[in-house]
Amino acid sequence: MLTLNLSKSAKVPLYKQIYEYYANEIRNGILKEKTKLPSVRELTKKLGVSKNTVESAYQQLCAEGYVVSVPKSGFVVTKVQEVFYHAEKNLQQKIKETNLKTNEDLKSNVIDVSSSQVDESIFPSSVLKTLYREAVSGNNSKKFLCRGNSLGEEDFRKTLANHLYESRGVKCSYEQIIIGAGTEYLLSLAVKIIEKYVSTTKKNNENKKLIFAVENPGYEKTESIISDNGAIVKKINLDKDGISVKEINETEIDCVYCTPSHEYPMGITMPISRRSELLSWAYELSNYDIKYDTKNMTNCRFIIEDDYDSDYRYQGNSIPALQGFDTKDCVLYIGTFSRSLSPSMRVGYLVLPKRLMKVFCQDLSYYSNTVSRIEQFVLNKFICDKHFERHINRTRKLYEQRRNVLIKELKLTIPDIKIFGEEAGLHFIAKIDDIKYDNLYMTIIKKASDKNLLIGGTESFLIFCYAHIDEVQAKQIADILCQIIQEI
Repeated sequence: MLTLNLSKSAKVPLYKQIYEYYANEIRNGILKEKTKLPSVRELTKKLGVSKNTVESAYQQLCAEGYVVSVPKSGFVVTKVQEVFYHAEKNLQQKIKETNLKTNEDLKSNVIDVSSSQVDESIFPSSVLKTLYREAVSGNNSKKFLCRGNSLGEEDFRKTLANHLYESRGVKCSYEQIIIGAGTEYLLSLAVKIIEKYVSTTKKNNENKKLIFAVENPGYEKTESIISDNGAIVKKINLDKDGISVKEINETEIDCVYCTPSHEYPMGITMPISRRSELLSWAYELSNYDIKYDTKNMTNCRFIIEDDYDSDYRYQGNSIPALQGFDTKDCVLYIGTFSRSLSPSMRVGYLVLPKRLMKVFCQDLSYYSNTVSRIEQFVLNKFICDKHFERHINRTRKLYEQRRNVLIKELKLTIPDIKIFGEEAGLHFIAKIDDIKYDNLYMTIIKKASDKNLLIGGTESFLIFCYAHIDEVQAKQIADILCQIIQEI
């Protein structure tokens, strides 16, 4: 029986409370047609009221056509409730649509420079739509009905190996590449592979956890992903050239995670001198009690290079990947299509040193590939047919223009603002050093949010992601920030 709570202290008579309860349940469609109401005797006993009270309520329901009295069956709900139910449903739907519209209106008024977004107008949807249609038509569709290679589609990996060498100077064969659903998954897999390898090469301290160095400040998720896989994370400070190798040498570190082409969020590009220092650290074995075998390459120090937005550099030539300088099989390289195409396109790639690929094939090949074979087919064609190259060239020019407009508006409106890390990628940071105010940047972020402007940042600077920002929005951003600074 449905829950019916009566209030004997209320001004509304008890019979009317019973009547209103059942009338509402019927109108809302909760009590369906032909549903039998509790008998008068049953409900009287259940509610602790008089028989007359329940009968009066039921008589009112009968009078208004909610129920009918059926001989030897009691009171049964009629079909009339469908009219009320649909009316109620339509009303709820209208309310829902109104709320959605309101939320969309609010969302459309929000300017978000706190996260990477893609402008729909420049997304190559028509080309990709054609390639997806090609993938699932004719004989092509048959091969997608069976399980693929755990490393990823061979053709796609061959294409990637050539593309990475030509665009980033990455030296690898397709057999060293693992396709995966995004950087987070691939980083997690990389940590597992390194741990497997190190556990078989260290002679002492077998149970000792791996210690990973990460950039400080750096990408927040990285620390969680590494620690979730059983390793210890040490934050290493940055200097003008990137992650401090001096600090790394002063700490017991097994592996370094870094973003040398465009450090996130500071935007530092690691020069060749610092890259050389980092590789020298990886090749140095003084902190390990193991036998160095030049033939088998049992070096236990590794570098994970995250090249998350290297397709976009606006000053000078593209900076070659650190992996291309590695001569002793120590650098793992991670890349993704999230920045170049869309954050929702969860396709990335992990390039492993040959000795680590052996570990994956021997101990972890039971992992199924996490990217659809159809998606791999589409991206392979997208690259092979030069669509990707044209898309990068087109968006690079557009993003440079948008970056320039936003920086220009910020500097015109806020003369004391200073911009850093704008030479590459899809974000830059800003500081306003001449303003002395406690918790300045977090205050700006909070006040900006109140004005429908979402800005990223820390206690030391603001972060602006500009790929989707047009000229009008750039002016609005600068004006809002100027108002906030004046308020402060």
